[in-house]
Amino acid sequence: MSDHPHRLAVSLARPVCLGYISRHEAWAAIGVHIARAERAGRLDYDPGEVASFSRWLLASQIKRLETKRSVTALHIVRLIRPMIATSRPRNQVLAEAHGCNGEADFPFAEPEVEGIVAREYYFAGRRRNA
Repeated sequence: MSDHPHRLAVSLARPVCLGYISRHEAWAAIGVHIARAERAGRLDYDPGEVASFSRWLLASQIKRLETKRSVTALHIVRLIRPMIATSRPRNQVLAEAHGCNGEADFPFAEPEVEGIVAREYYFAGRRRNA
């Protein structure tokens, strides 16, 4: 276990963004880590200040990752819209969307990328029928 709770805060940001754990569960994990380090005598700073900084760091990392997710979603949409308009096969469109997600270091889980593609197919169908 690392003696630095800020490393834990940074590593918990991604599971929070992907929805695997809640923000409150991440805060609890950081609190437990700080309490254990305090009891073992490995914490050189005030536990309250360490907790406050770790929570701020978690929030800033979550915001950074959410921004990255928004930008990646925009890139995926811009990439696949022309493909959908030219009636490319759906598996090819999905492959390109997953490739764009991979280039951005996988900010989305696989079902989320498939949801973005499905949403674009839905809106493309509505535009054609209007």
